[in-house]
Amino acid sequence: MKYTPSGLASEFSGSIGSTTAAHNRFGPYFRTRTIPTNPNTADQQTFRNVLKTASQAWKNLTEAQRSAWSEAAALIQRIDSLGRVYYQTGHQFFVSTCQAIKLYDSTSAFPTDPSTVVTPIDPTSFSATFTTGGATMDVVFADTPVPATTKLVIEATGLLSAGVNYVGRSKLRILQIFAAAQASPANIKAAYIARYGALTLGEKIGLRIYEISSTGGRTNKLSLITVIAT
Repeated sequence: MKYTPSGLASEFSGSIGSTTAAHNRFGPYFRTRTIPTNPNTADQQTFRNVLKTASQAWKNLTEAQRSAWSEAAALIQRIDSLGRVYYQTGHQFFVSTCQAIKLYDSTSAFPTDPSTVVTPIDPTSFSATFTTGGATMDVVFADTPVPATTKLVIEATGLLSAGVNYVGRSKLRILQIFAAAQASPANIKAAYIARYGALTLGEKIGLRIYEISSTGGRTNKLSLITVIAT
């Protein structure tokens, strides 16, 4: 059910009981809340382990160190899925930094000082054209190449029906992390076919890209949905 934000009711977010406030290209709406499946894949287990370890590491920081992370977080703008600006808490910034570090190099240690975190410049645009018979599945992005100490991360969904026009983050999975200094275009065909299977004409794929630095910095994310052509 659609609704119009007003002075009495601003745009809602989250769930109450069996109702969830959502948003697509046509605007905000309410839908029936669904319980997500939990396949407990190897990737999910790794992510949860990093989250647990990072949260414990946060508790082990001194009060002065936690304050420094909070102050640093207040200086970094983040963009949510609705295109709105927000700021992380110190704890959120620390945990996301730890996650980015482990994505970049699983052997790296967690930082204690936020001044060591170098945040890459946000990618400005990207596009993708996929075909059933193509030799590549190229993702074109700017600016290119990414810096020498920065890696490109591409997330993707499985095949989506032609009627899908919005993809929530729960459907996106990390598909491929490219080596530092990756230049455009990035070919994801081998990784995509291995994970999701062959492409189907007329169906869609949701994509999201961002960059991570060796120090744990992470850019904001860009998203799109592309239609598979002939």
